[in-house]
Amino acid sequence: MCFGVVSMSDRLFNYGVVDPLGVLIYSSHTVIDRSISADFIQAAILSRRVGLDAVQRADDYGDHSLVYVPFELLSDAVVPDEVRALAPPPGSVLVACLVPVHQRKDILSAFAAFGLTGLEIRVMIALIQTGALPLAATRVGVTYNTARSCVASVLGRTGHASYASLISFLLILPFQGIVDDIAAAELFSSVYHLSNRQSRIVEGLIAGHERQQIMESVKCSYPLLKKEISNIFDLTCASSQSALIKLAIESRLIAVLITANLDLSGAAELHALQVGSRTLSYRDHGSRSGVPVLFIHSSITTGVVPRRLATLLVASGFRILSLDRPGFGMTDPVPDALPGHHDPFSNAAQDVVSLCKHLGIGKIHVIARGGAQAVTEIHKAAPELLDRVVLVNPDPNLRFDSKSVGPVGAIKTAFSRNPAAVKFFAGAYAAFSNPERVRRGVTLTMGTTGPDAEAMSDPTNMDDYVNAVMSLARGRVSGYINEQVAMATMERHPAQEVTDRWVIMVGDLDFLHDPENTIAYWSGALPKASVTRIPLGGRMLTFSHPQLVVDALMTQTVAA
Repeated sequence: MCFGVVSMSDRLFNYGVVDPLGVLIYSSHTVIDRSISADFIQAAILSRRVGLDAVQRADDYGDHSLVYVPFELLSDAVVPDEVRALAPPPGSVLVACLVPVHQRKDILSAFAAFGLTGLEIRVMIALIQTGALPLAATRVGVTYNTARSCVASVLGRTGHASYASLISFLLILPFQGIVDDIAAAELFSSVYHLSNRQSRIVEGLIAGHERQQIMESVKCSYPLLKKEISNIFDLTCASSQSALIKLAIESRLIAVLITANLDLSGAAELHALQVGSRTLSYRDHGSRSGVPVLFIHSSITTGVVPRRLATLLVASGFRILSLDRPGFGMTDPVPDALPGHHDPFSNAAQDVVSLCKHLGIGKIHVIARGGAQAVTEIHKAAPELLDRVVLVNPDPNLRFDSKSVGPVGAIKTAFSRNPAAVKFFAGAYAAFSNPERVRRGVTLTMGTTGPDAEAMSDPTNMDDYVNAVMSLARGRVSGYINEQVAMATMERHPAQEVTDRWVIMVGDLDFLHDPENTIAYWSGALPKASVTRIPLGGRMLTFSHPQLVVDALMTQTVAA
């Protein structure tokens, strides 16, 4: 089951082609014929600039955005074969819109993965189409209270605080990891002539933030915020907050269409796998014929693979699989597994075995950013499964961690002394975090100098990291709590028999752990593993030194 496909081979857009005389010479769907605007065509032909038209429809297609893009602004990567075969004359314009929500495979499969009923799916589709719950209820043919109950049930299952946040999440799935959100926001603001403050308000609404959060972010009073939202509605012709969110997110369509250097080689497909009563969430990058490598995420992030690392791996012939561990991201926690009363890493190992069995994979390489405890449990559960393993800055269990510096060190010390503090910290983090605060926290933690600060100054790296931790900020904290409690209470790892195809990669400037202690701890646990030290590397090696990580994986992979 796939619930988030970033693939231009799947029909994500409907297209039309207009020649320099304004004649529609091709359309892939009648919605293009019905919605196209002569004024917007003329403007695009004369100005050679992008146009965005908000089209209101009462049919199954619903309200949508129609994009007008001169061909010279297009990336070849996103021009479909049937359009390219037309050889449009110079000066032509591409017209495009997203396919209707009820035909979006990624959204429909997401609904199925979350276990929604047929009625809940119909209500959510109508809500996305109309932008207002009363209109959605009317379209489905149910009462307002029934529709509201359906939405409340869906929010409970998906972990979102509001249906605006859920709609945002669903609509943006195909664009995660391949679109610069900052550039997309700037483009949307430019098209609709929004001020900087108005643009930030729109991004806050897309993120599902409460009004109070947005007021703090943009530093304005409630009356001013209310006035600005009203002005935004006037400028964009949006009829509701949900309609505005849908319109703003569809501006990502423009970003996809006109990004000249768009690189889909590191893009991921997001899938769901049903194992018993639980749903597992995993990402799949690269060709199915590639050499499989499993990316293991840390205990504070999910399986979002840094794009720079993903691009290098795919270019080197690898197929990347990344599985959210129990209670992380969209993977269900293990029922009745209480913190401190089970081994979460053993459960995670069983999930990996289930995934590889489902995909028919008998041998897989591993890159772990932290998460070494999960890797050693995979090896215990299925020693024949793992081939080449690269452990990047593996975390010692907290009781055997000698470094305690700064705010992060204080949190580590608190966890090791009182594991119950983990739950309090996770709840507080979820309650007060949003993307902007996460960015500020990363900057504060990394400082202003050094390899980690330099890596996180790259917008792509920062966006990837923020995306990886946002499920925690949305309240999906059970995985984090279980793993942190386990690491605070577990004994030292006993020596484990592994091959010399395991590598422990440690940055000498790791701000979280003492490199000497990390090497001593894991060399004792994995005596046959080799050690690679990165003198100018810090904590975030998969972001700052992705080529070295790939090289470590390739060293014996190629030889083998």
